[in-house]
Amino acid sequence: ELCGPAICMLENLVELELRGNKLTTFLDEVDVSRIQYVLPNLTFLDLSVNSLTKFPPTLNKMSTLQNLLLSTNHLTNVDGMETQNFPYLNAFDLSDNRIAELSDQFCLDLESVQQLNLRNNELRALPTALGFHPNIKSLQLEGNPIKSIRFNVIQKGTVEVLAYLRDRHAGQDPLDLRRKEKVALEATSTVQDTYNEQEAMEISHVPQGNINYQDSRRESSSASTTTTTDSYSHQQSQQSQIGSQREEEEEKKQGVVQEVARESEADKQARLAEMERIQSEVIALQNRLDTDFSLSTSNIMKIKRNIQHLKSEFNNLKNM
Repeated sequence: ELCGPAICMLENLVELELRGNKLTTFLDEVDVSRIQYVLPNLTFLDLSVNSLTKFPPTLNKMSTLQNLLLSTNHLTNVDGMETQNFPYLNAFDLSDNRIAELSDQFCLDLESVQQLNLRNNELRALPTALGFHPNIKSLQLEGNPIKSIRFNVIQKGTVEVLAYLRDRHAGQDPLDLRRKEKVALEATSTVQDTYNEQEAMEISHVPQGNINYQDSRRESSSASTTTTTDSYSHQQSQQSQIGSQREEEEEKKQGVVQEVARESEADKQARLAEMERIQSEVIALQNRLDTDFSLSTSNIMKIKRNIQHLKSEFNNLKNM
């Protein structure tokens, strides 16, 4: 057995090889909710030829990993992997497991991966988003019951497989969409910060009755009590009016926002419904291309033009 706390103290450890040790878990006794990182300098970890049945949660705290080998275990999925925590992962070996499915997030978050070994699993399909991976150079798929990609395409290698997946992706480049969403989120945050600053500035300029009252006493100690009280009351009244006006403006603003939101939601639902219809039609046409080998050349070209036209419509709706 491994002594988790003892291993975690090896902060200068760069490579760790635990291949063929019949491990069923890896540092599960470490409470990852209480620590920020584990083995902060580790770049190479070999846990292949063991008996792991799930992705070890402790690995999510090893953000410096560049090579992660998990081949020949009993993994059925990698759902426990927090893919955004592996920004430097270069080589990822999951071969000889029982993985049946991969998510779009798995493909998109691991942007730095250049070598992905998925041999001898139970994959029947691959996410088409994988076709847009920006850095992958080696994708190994042999030994999987994949039905969505022709065997002759797999035999041609990584470049052909990625191109095949891209051609069958309904919609825009998912990485480009993710970048646009990130920019939009940052812009929204900036607008909100600016609005908060303006609100703070406006509040700081609201007349303060008590301060003005004290200032007026310092400026003229001979002023009558009646005059000072009237001035204070007048300032309080002005402040109250300003508050009421702001409340009315805020209510109007909220009303307009809600009305626009209702209209926008209706438009959004209609747009999504149309996108779903287009996507279904593209899939049906593509399935016909893949399965109907009696099609003439002219019919194949006609179907491909229809698919291209539908994809263009889909992209236009996506970008609205």
